[in-house]
Amino acid sequence: MPRITAAQAGGANRCAFLDMIAASDTGAALLPITDDGYNFIVGSTPKHLILFPTLPDGTTDYSKHPNIYEAGEDSTAAGRYQKKYSNWVAYSRMLGLKDFSPRSQDLIALQQILKARALPLIDAG
Repeated sequence: MPRITAAQAGGANRCAFLDMIAASDTGAALLPITDDGYNFIVGSTPKHLILFPTLPDGTTDYSKHPNIYEAGEDSTAAGRYQKKYSNWVAYSRMLGLKDFSPRSQDLIALQQILKARALPLIDAG
């Protein structure tokens, strides 16, 4: 599930759409072991999983986009919606986000969907 509520997202259909993106981009095998897709480097596999760095207390470090290239990939895509580092920088500035937390990832995804003019279609079901 997205970490933002339906009220914060602008409706339940938007949350369902975010879940659909995560299911199709991340896959059923990775979702349960990657904090619903929020803390993994794209290009990872269940056998070769690369997660975000952790803090001393063992929790995920969501303070910033990890900006890591996975071996064999030419992308820094990370997180639930496969955001590249350069996109995170631009959208975090635009939206005033201070981290790459699950909530921030959700907000960036919704902003990109808005930019694509797809929100009315999603809202209509």
